[in-house]
Formats: sequence, C-alpha cells, structure tokens
Amino acid sequence: MGILDRFINRTDINAALRLFRAEKRAVLLDVRTLSEFAAGHIPRSRNLPLDEIEKAESAVPDKSMPVYVYCQKGGRASKAADKLKKMGYTQVINIGGIEKYTGKQDRVQGKNKILSSQRDAAMKAQMDQPWNKKISKKMM
Repeated sequence: MGILDRFINRTDINAALRLFRAEKRAVLLDVRTLSEFAAGHIPRSRNLPLDEIEKAESAVPDKSMPVYVYCQKGGRASKAADKLKKMGYTQVINIGGIEKYTGKQDRVQGKNKILSSQRDAAMKAQMDQPWNKKISKKMM
C-alpha cells in the first residue's frame, strides 16, 4: 500500500481527481478499451488498456511518478494497479470507476458516430501517444 492510498477514498473518484490535479507531475491512466475511451474519458487521461499494461514503462518511464488508474467500475483499475506495482511503480493509486465521475468527459468522436468509427478514432488517438510512436501505422 502506498502512502497516497491512505488518503484516498477509492470509491470517490472525484476526490481522487482533485488530488491528481494538485500534483505537479502525475499521470492519469484509463485502462479501459479503445472504444470505451473514445466514447468518453476524463480530461488529461491517457488510454492504456489493461491487456497492454506492459507498455506502461514506455508511457511512464519514471517509476516514482504518481500514477492514478481508473476504468469503468474499478475492477480493471485494481488489476492494472497490482501489475504496475509488480513492475516497480511506487505511487500507484486505484481511483475506481468513471461511472461515479461527475465532471465533464472528453470524447474522441461525437455521440452520433457508430462504434467502429469511434474505435478507429480511438486507435488513431492511441497511436499518437508517445509510447506508441514506434508502432507501425499499418496496424490501423
């Protein structure tokens, strides 16, 4: 358990986000799928699906940097937090699920777009993340 875990009520994602925003350097990691991220995500969050969590070392090379992790309900965030801690990250905070988030959400595509378009846009947005720069655009 990290020191920040003692101060964060994991069921209150909104309180945890206030702590994230107060940090000078921290990462907000959304571990949901690409299509879930495209449909709506917390501003300033990065998408790194749970099944790709091993890419975290490219996304966040400083393992002492605070990493706030969320998903839809909290289950995947818990798994991701455990994996990140095993990878050597020292300040991993599971802030739960976006379903309890009350703020504005950013979207990759508008509401009326079909899911496949959202997925394509999310894949493009993810490819633009620094840890994916070396992945071939042919995968899209």
